[in-house]
Amino acid sequence: MCFRITDTVMDNKVYIWYHETEELEELASNLKEFIVSNSEYEDEIDED
Repeated sequence: MCFRITDTVMDNKVYIWYHETEELEELASNLKEFIVSNSEYEDEIDED
């Protein structure tokens, strides 16, 4: 998980960076959205 820095300013978007391929995948538009979506995902796992 990482944030992108452009012109010394950190972006709000949360990414996963695949080191082997140097590809970025956007996970959420901000940290709060990432935490909420991850929490909902964990709740789904707990229900199973």
